[in-house]
Amino acid sequence: MGLNRFFSTNRPVSGKDFLLPDGRGGFLAGKGDFSAFSSKGIFIMQITKPEKSAAQNRIESLIGRLGAQWGVDAAKLRSTLINTVFRQGDGSQPTNEELMVVLLVCEQFSLNPFAREIFAFKAKGGQIVPVVSLDGWAKIVRRQKDFNGMRFRVSERTVEVAGRALPEFCECSIFLKGIDEPVTVQEYTEECFNERSPVWNKWPRRMLRTRAFIQAARLAFSLTGLYDEGDAFGADPAAQHEGMRGSYGADSLRGAGAVPADQPAAPAIGFSSRKAEER
Repeated sequence: MGLNRFFSTNRPVSGKDFLLPDGRGGFLAGKGDFSAFSSKGIFIMQITKPEKSAAQNRIESLIGRLGAQWGVDAAKLRSTLINTVFRQGDGSQPTNEELMVVLLVCEQFSLNPFAREIFAFKAKGGQIVPVVSLDGWAKIVRRQKDFNGMRFRVSERTVEVAGRALPEFCECSIFLKGIDEPVTVQEYTEECFNERSPVWNKWPRRMLRTRAFIQAARLAFSLTGLYDEGDAFGADPAAQHEGMRGSYGADSLRGAGAVPADQPAAPAIGFSSRKAEER
């Protein structure tokens, strides 16, 4: 429908494709159900039902699938994810594109944000990215069809880090079905320890073990596109704290009806090692 038709009649017109002057000598084109008329040189238009973009359709379809999987109404799920679960400590919310990235990871790896298996954190660059927790990594690994167990070994040699003696490295070996030798990764305390991080200062051996497990899992199963907290925040624990302030688990959302009452809590994850470690 041409623009001249709007200005040549005072009768209301309607359609699905529109072209409007942008006030700068150009035009804006769009799609949607609308009604419009012109009177005394004034153009009036009302879009009654804007047409959704392909991106909007994709994210609504994705939320619908996840809502069905988790037993949550799609509209309520989207609202809860944006306003509560993935809302950041500074009050910012994920864009549609950032939300889609996080939810695609949820769907691909069967991760549940209400069980604290995955979070959406604001990384150093300012973008909101999916960050998989230890529980999430353990779930991903255990679901791999070739997974055949894992083993940890802690170095008996120690190094002095932050004024105390800590194991030089932690080794994680992941066994695969049909392959004789495991995939083995060693992570070194001097390279991984973050003296500005409260959790590294309180549980250095546990954190080193977690780091070794995640890196071994990445190599064993070619897991790409997944962040852990060290990837997302680097050496800035303050950013991690701000991100965690905006994250909630299943228990805090049941009261709002966003999570079914029988939604299980995040499973306790335990690991064995050849050398006893402090818990």
